Amino acid sequence: MENPDQQGIEEAYVITTDEIDFFGAIVREKEGTTSVNGRVLFQDGTWWYFSSSRGDRAALRKRLVKVCESVAVLYQTDVFRLKFRKVMGYNEFIRALREAKHQGMAQA
Repeated sequence: MENPDQQGIEEAYVITTDEIDFFGAIVREKEGTTSVNGRVLFQDGTWWYFSSSRGDRAALRKRLVKVCESVAVLYQTDVFRLKFRKVMGYNEFIRALREAKHQGMAQA
């Protein structure tokens, strides 16, 4: 059984085009609270970071999905969503992304 106090990423949303690299995550914080964290990299090299206050998971997820859908429409692309079976620590998440990128490059 998963520890309710475990911190980490529950879901990740990614939008990638030649113009934008968008990443947003639903993060389980201390004591089981939830927040949203993310970053956007634009083609000109500008970085924006965003985050929410801790709040209701369902409401935060709904807001993040709406933002992602709007960004995807603006850039005429899709949202790539990852939902994990268990909370994934940051380092574990980065390792999984690198492995997926490596596998994708091997298949190309």
